[in-house]
Amino acid sequence: MLRVIWLLMAGLVLVLATVGCQRQAETWDAMVAFDQAYIPALALTSQQQGEQARAVMPRVMTRWQDLQQQIPAPWTRGEAWAHATTEVTTRLQRADTLIADGHLNEAHDALEGVRDVLMAQRRAHDIDYFVDRLTAFHEPMEAIVLAAKGKSPAMLTDADLATIRQQLPDAQARWHAVEMARIDPERYRLSAEQANQLKTGITQEATALQALQAALDRGDRQRIIQTAVAIKPVFSQLFMLFGDFTLAK
Repeated sequence: MLRVIWLLMAGLVLVLATVGCQRQAETWDAMVAFDQAYIPALALTSQQQGEQARAVMPRVMTRWQDLQQQIPAPWTRGEAWAHATTEVTTRLQRADTLIADGHLNEAHDALEGVRDVLMAQRRAHDIDYFVDRLTAFHEPMEAIVLAAKGKSPAMLTDADLATIRQQLPDAQARWHAVEMARIDPERYRLSAEQANQLKTGITQEATALQALQAALDRGDRQRIIQTAVAIKPVFSQLFMLFGDFTLAK
């Protein structure tokens, strides 16, 4: 009798584990699907592509609803997920309205915070989602670029230099986390070509950061400006690999 009970319990554990794994896979797929729509909306508003941004926003809204349906129960306990849901929904609805009215810069600003909110939730639940590593790099990277963008050597102030020097170690550390990540292209719906572009781009960005460090070490303001601004294009290209821009057509 005890053997029968043990077998039944073992079977139940196996069933629950299988259901749990399936649920995790569904949640993961919903996160990837959301980003495939969200990332084009974010990029297209930055690029002032209003018509394409309008075309993709209905898919963003639908996939946000789908993602909420796939969130596991532990996430929904307490107030954190409720606050996150409200903020993301508010930001997406505001962006949708702004895009329709042609206010693309404001729409981009509204969309920006969405990835930060979702990153915080995933990290709170120990979800190692590669796109979040890119998102984490964005903050110090953007501070560096803004300190140098549009400046001549004469215009680059000591405060600008201090900002770049202060932010670069953090950017390097966060990019090192990107380099150390193990990524399964299939889980992110990346083609073989995109996977190769990702691998190449990660190396290129590390090289760009090294070039900026070398320019700072030499104190060459012209070179500092050039290398500081140069760290953004590669990042942007890598981030966009995780979007499906065919959705905007």
